[in-house]
Amino acid sequence: MLEDTQMEVRLGASSTLSGMIRCSPVQMRNRVSEDLNQKFTKMLVDSPLPKKAKGNLSAASTGTSTPTPEHSKLILSRHAAVLGLGALVQAFPYSSPPPSWIPGVLTTLANKANNDPGMVGKSVKSILSDFKKTRQDTWQMDLK
Repeated sequence: MLEDTQMEVRLGASSTLSGMIRCSPVQMRNRVSEDLNQKFTKMLVDSPLPKKAKGNLSAASTGTSTPTPEHSKLILSRHAAVLGLGALVQAFPYSSPPPSWIPGVLTTLANKANNDPGMVGKSVKSILSDFKKTRQDTWQMDLK
């Protein structure tokens, strides 16, 4: 459902996944978190956005052209991966210190999708911002 065509469904699926991980038994939670982390990271890395041609101001390079079905599918896949990684981060909002894999997930999001246009980049910025807001009070303890 993270790859549904409707944004509301994808956002709901992300929240549901986060809640399911948060409420699952510890052994299962650790195993599932590792598996999903690998799956969503691979989805994000394996679906890079095409590079824009420099100096060429055609309709395709300025973003004014109609998106192709392949491009739309690529955006949906990247958004699903970002929402999935975000669900993993949001599943552990107050655990201090945070799980050891969370910095890697945040780094992946920041490096691979932060500059994406539209809903993907906006979702990454929202995930990073929410993480910072949630951790602000315990930041000095979490650093150790």
